[in-house]
Amino acid sequence: MIWAYVSDDFDIKRITRSIIESASGSQFNLTEMDLMKIKLRKLIENKRFLLVLDDVWNENYEKWDRLKTVLIGSARRSKVIVTTRSERVASIMGTVAPHLLSGLSDNDCWLLFEKRAFGLWSCEKTPNLAAIGKEMVKKCGRVPLAAKALGSLMRFGRGESQWLAIKENEIWNLPDDENEILPTLMLSYNHLPSHQKQCFAYCSIFPKGAEIRSKQLVQLWIAEGFVQSSNGGTYLEDVGLLYVDELLSRSLFQSGQEDADGVVMQVKMHDLVHDLARSIAGDECSIADAGDERVISQNCRYASLICRGPIKTILEPLKDAQRMRTLYFIASRGRTEEEGKVDDVLQAIFSKMKLLRALHLRKCPMKALPVSVAKLKLLRYLDLSQTDIETLPSCIGEATEARKANLKEKQGIHSLRLSWDLNAYLQLGQPCEEIENEETSMNELAAQDRDADADLVEEVLGNLQPHKNLRVSEMTEHAGKSLPWWLKESSLPYLAELSLKACVRYEHLSTLEQLPSLKVLKLIMLPTVN
Repeated sequence: MIWAYVSDDFDIKRITRSIIESASGSQFNLTEMDLMKIKLRKLIENKRFLLVLDDVWNENYEKWDRLKTVLIGSARRSKVIVTTRSERVASIMGTVAPHLLSGLSDNDCWLLFEKRAFGLWSCEKTPNLAAIGKEMVKKCGRVPLAAKALGSLMRFGRGESQWLAIKENEIWNLPDDENEILPTLMLSYNHLPSHQKQCFAYCSIFPKGAEIRSKQLVQLWIAEGFVQSSNGGTYLEDVGLLYVDELLSRSLFQSGQEDADGVVMQVKMHDLVHDLARSIAGDECSIADAGDERVISQNCRYASLICRGPIKTILEPLKDAQRMRTLYFIASRGRTEEEGKVDDVLQAIFSKMKLLRALHLRKCPMKALPVSVAKLKLLRYLDLSQTDIETLPSCIGEATEARKANLKEKQGIHSLRLSWDLNAYLQLGQPCEEIENEETSMNELAAQDRDADADLVEEVLGNLQPHKNLRVSEMTEHAGKSLPWWLKESSLPYLAELSLKACVRYEHLSTLEQLPSLKVLKLIMLPTVN
């Protein structure tokens, strides 16, 4: 079975990539449509499949016909199931009569509510509370999410008076013909602590269906000053993760991937919860597509920017956004032809958005960190993972660009993530995804003679020394032979978490013992470490 989440953005490239990744079980980074078609046809050629297109809103016949052509070549009797909340979409895409799902029965809604409201560590189930609960369940519109959210809210209600107050709340009387469960979700939001309300609304900058890394989300919240510690002895990162748990417990987040210890690594928002977050955030939060003509409001403070076309198109939607505090780029890898243009674009952005506190440039096709980043005096979060910052020496000069970025003076930066492109160190025509044995490939890479490149990237990384307040650092596929000098000395007294992945030429890590606050050390694919 192949599963692809669609939502209201029926982008053929994105959907095709999602189908490829679901069918192959691995990430697919190429962005050219012709290459995607070739890859997909290899995967489905003469094979039967069941494809689920989840939450479709597209009412354009032409777009659906274009997607169907991508699926040509599979075996007969392959099937496509479309889930949608629009009967018009069902009539456009369907070849048989649609199957209309009815809402839950009152009894089933009650069972969902009961499990959440009277679970472990919640209030005692009494006949009076049960009677009040059954009356409230009737207002859930027979929607499972509403019953779960309401039950999660009521588990925090202590006593009959609180239950009655929620049952009689005026919010149930709000007119909302299109979305019957909004009052239920709004109740859950209204009962959040004030500092967590900010965190919830902020999440509307992520596209619908996006899986959000919990620790990354916490770092963004911290950068914006949303996370508050009641005592100075608790790390803000730990407090932020408690916020994530709280939103999960109220069914405002859905649990995604977990690690071996059962800790939630990723979360996502149900579409209807996302709609609530967007309505609460208003103009302060925005999702923009660089290909659209819509301009981000000048009142917007937090925004994600989807970049699919030429890099210069991102300037148009940002032209009035001078009050921006979070700028979260959503880009795709494989656009090396854009690397020579991104520097001018970022220079223009940095000179205008001087209030930026969080800057997410993951996968941005950049050769070097623009010098103008030094103008961002309030910057607290910077993510440069999966960029090509070290690959073209001519752009970096004598590595003074990195030094001019002056990260050492950015005392508010608590998290720094850097990643290098492993393909840059493979033989021409041998992409990473075609290497079958990962362990062997790591050792082969480590043995290659790339001394000049290694010296360069070591110098660049050394000049990106962060401020001593750094708490979390992550480095992936660094091509140097040794750790940066600022990880060898006690220059990072508060660093609590360090991740090193696929740094294939590292030999010694003994100097890490000099980091006094290090609690978490993740070492992945370091084949030459003694």
